[in-house]
Amino acid sequence: MKNYAIAIVSFSRLEPTVIKSILACPTISKLVFPATLPTHPGGGIDLHSAWEFDLNLVPKEFYAKSLVNIPIDGKNGIKFSSTIYLKKTVVPNVINLEFNNQHLEEGIVNRDNIEALLTEIIPIFQTDRASVYHQKIATDEAPRYYRTPDYKSYPLDFDWINYFGPEMINILGRWRFNRLQSCAAKYNFHEGIMVILEEEPLDKDNEEHQKRIELAEAEMGFAELLESDLVTKV
Repeated sequence: MKNYAIAIVSFSRLEPTVIKSILACPTISKLVFPATLPTHPGGGIDLHSAWEFDLNLVPKEFYAKSLVNIPIDGKNGIKFSSTIYLKKTVVPNVINLEFNNQHLEEGIVNRDNIEALLTEIIPIFQTDRASVYHQKIATDEAPRYYRTPDYKSYPLDFDWINYFGPEMINILGRWRFNRLQSCAAKYNFHEGIMVILEEEPLDKDNEEHQKRIELAEAEMGFAELLESDLVTKV
């Protein structure tokens, strides 16, 4: 089984209440609910819709000094999770949605509803970067990040579906996107740019897909940026 994830990142100062607004978005609500909010090992609170979610239901154990982690497990096997920082930080807020190739094969998750999901969430979450990617085992090459002078770290790589927000375009330069040709689609999207590498779900075990990633990163000049002291691996 191949596992995939949608990762949505925001450096904006957000309140935990944003989670209910995100869960109420039509596309994500349809994908996640009915679901369970885990409250103890092996059990939790059943939620039939986003409107039943309330922050008061979240166990205190999910809160740390500076953040709150909220997992919600869909009955169909799709898992939602969020990390919201309670104070402004250089570490981003993150939303993840995990699914697998069976969800793709059955059409439960597809390119159309992924794009619809991003259309709904990007403005609410004030998104800086989003990607849909094939999850592999821990032996994968460590992800690369471009660190800005204010110490924010932005992912510097390509996956199946990629959204680059306005701040990332300012950092990388729109000219890099203008010379990008090795992709299935590229278009303006919510004040940023959407890049879709392949029409079909990207498979990192597929040599042709891996070659497409390498070509796209070369056209974007990521190799030049990798020589910068501001590029880090974590």
